[in-house]
Amino acid sequence: MDIDFSPSEAHLGKFVSPTVLKLVLKNRSLRWSRPALFNDPFDCQPRFRFCPSVEECLPLLRQEISKLLSDDIKSFSVDSPFSREVNWIVSQINAGTAKPDVLNLFLEGVLDDATEDPKQFQNRFFDEVVGELHTSKIICFTKNYSSILMWSHYADSHRGALIGLAPRSTDSQFSLARPVNYISSLPYMMDALELAHAFTGQVSLGDDAQTRRTLDRAVFTKALEWQYEQEWRIMGGDGFRKDDDVEYNKFSLDDLSFVVLGCKADDDLVENCTMFRDEACQHLKIYRAQKAQDSFQVYFSKV
Repeated sequence: MDIDFSPSEAHLGKFVSPTVLKLVLKNRSLRWSRPALFNDPFDCQPRFRFCPSVEECLPLLRQEISKLLSDDIKSFSVDSPFSREVNWIVSQINAGTAKPDVLNLFLEGVLDDATEDPKQFQNRFFDEVVGELHTSKIICFTKNYSSILMWSHYADSHRGALIGLAPRSTDSQFSLARPVNYISSLPYMMDALELAHAFTGQVSLGDDAQTRRTLDRAVFTKALEWQYEQEWRIMGGDGFRKDDDVEYNKFSLDDLSFVVLGCKADDDLVENCTMFRDEACQHLKIYRAQKAQDSFQVYFSKV
């Protein structure tokens, strides 16, 4: 890679076709889309395992109950059946009329009940998440600028470009970007700690906060096979036009940092970019991708 090209950690890359690049520069706007339009059929789909196994949950549940019994948890409802049962069992253990194993057996039973038949709760929860995702608008970026696969898939077989954006201030929309988490199996609807918090009354199952956490998992989790994309995203809610599949939102030229033209970009696209820089965005840096001579790689040189 050419030493002149040195994007910072804050930079976000966006691969585009030649036509889209011209429209982006002309209209100073980027496309936000509903997840249904994404190329990965598993992407942003509420496909979850309900929760971890009893063996995974039990140590954290014991830990949270210890906090409860030592009065470290202030938000727990002392009137709940779970609270009353736990306190009664602990009082029996302290009095010597019950063995410590009784509490473990009780907790295992509670967790078994929770994980045996979660379908009713799970389906209702899925409906809420699906409803949110159906109208949400998302924009995707990358931190992997030199992937020849991504240049082929997203930049019209290297004829397009990579747009580099960097938030110049904390109120920039691009400062909201977050990395995608890549995992080898479906995420849990609730992890072990969240389940322990639910049973100790610190959170409520199915409340707005839980829906938001699950929605985040759906949006910011992808299969491990996509890891090479090094993707970052912004979820923009319903956007400005809730019923539209896509919308084009303006961005500040202050946030536009560089454009890398593909190694097969034609002269017209080069001229279009240089004219735009000279007339409207003089801080814009323009690079050209070049094929390496001794490897399956591209490097970037200044235009």
